[in-house]
Amino acid sequence: MLQQTQVAVVIPYYERFLQRFPDVATLARAEEGEVLRLWAGLGYYSRARNLLRAAKMIQAEHGRFPEEFDAVRALPGIGRYTAGAICSIALHQPYPAVDGNVKRILARLYAVEGGASEGFFHKRALALLPGSRDVAAFNQALMDLGALVCTPRQPRCDRCPVAGCCAAFRLGRQDDLPARKAARAPEALDLVLLVLERGGEVLLTAAGAPGFIPGRWGLPCRIAAAGEAPEEVAAKLCLDSVGEAVALRPRKGFRHGITRHRVTAHLFHGMWDGAAPRSVEEGWRWAPWDEAGGEVTSSLFRKALRNCG
Repeated sequence: MLQQTQVAVVIPYYERFLQRFPDVATLARAEEGEVLRLWAGLGYYSRARNLLRAAKMIQAEHGRFPEEFDAVRALPGIGRYTAGAICSIALHQPYPAVDGNVKRILARLYAVEGGASEGFFHKRALALLPGSRDVAAFNQALMDLGALVCTPRQPRCDRCPVAGCCAAFRLGRQDDLPARKAARAPEALDLVLLVLERGGEVLLTAAGAPGFIPGRWGLPCRIAAAGEAPEEVAAKLCLDSVGEAVALRPRKGFRHGITRHRVTAHLFHGMWDGAAPRSVEEGWRWAPWDEAGGEVTSSLFRKALRNCG
């Protein structure tokens, strides 16, 4: 949960998650939809899916969390940094844990101009490790040093315990090392959403959500292509959803951010009185209106339902 998310945001999610899934076996038995619902709001939902996959793998292959570095790293969603953090902090094994904070310290310590590989930083961090059980404290100290002292901007070199051997400090280049990458602009998308009612129920689909929207069930939706009118997309969504045209009313749209996307939601609401609902086997279901908000994972869909309520 702490990957890509601040500690203050994570704490209530972490507590709720552990209350529902107190051990690996309980999580391994869970449905993806429930895991995603508890994760909703944290973003980067592949992390939740990987967590569920890892729990199932641990339960099937190990029965308990593995203790070897390679086995830990083989779990879904765990790379070199996370495996190093787990093995050093939880298991007191001599592995570095090189996150963004540690990379910044090493780049300044050795005056790395840029373009250094992950392997370079890993080797540098490995060479600094103490040869005792203090490796856990050492790795956590490095992370804290980067978070609190060797900060991205205006580092507090007067409080740094390693300033005396820091090349960037000696050269007066603390503020421009390491070289900063240009931030990637979020991708702007026009998303057309359809809220279709039938007898107090709302139509949900398992197939319509773009890949960056979490969960199995969602509202019929589609990204509008450049120059494509939202009304045209909504009409096509109706035909795809129930096989016939439906009178649609535009409702209040909204903007919504999901990971690296900035979504402009165009919302259309219609009533359908057809006789045969689509089947779950086909990837469709009708949910009672007052339960639909709990069936969808994404807050984007819940916001759309509220705007039509």
